[in-house]
Amino acid sequence: MLVDQLEARLQAAGALIAGHWRPGADPGPVAQVLASFGLTAPHEVITWFGWHDGTDATPPGDPLTHRTESILLGGWVFYTLDQSTERRRSEAVRVFDEGLTQPDPHRPGAIGVGPGAVFGY
Repeated sequence: MLVDQLEARLQAAGALIAGHWRPGADPGPVAQVLASFGLTAPHEVITWFGWHDGTDATPPGDPLTHRTESILLGGWVFYTLDQSTERRRSEAVRVFDEGLTQPDPHRPGAIGVGPGAVFGY
């Protein structure tokens, strides 16, 4: 799998994140969380969170306040499923407050897995 190749390369490169992976999430709970937003869980999302559910170095709360050990590539923080869904909920509140029609007008079925990174349609 491509994510396994990524992990092997990160470990070989000595990336700090490699020592901080959280265990992967089971597919059922991932699908349930996405269903709570009215989203169908694409295979890629199931695979992503099944690979690793973020890191143990990403603090709760704002995932942009992070430690080096939570950076996957290029400053991209590896969200946990909980952080991804909290970000989606936060966006929903912003949408309501600003009178928009959906969390991301360009990607209505998307869920973020890191700053600027989403899976969905």
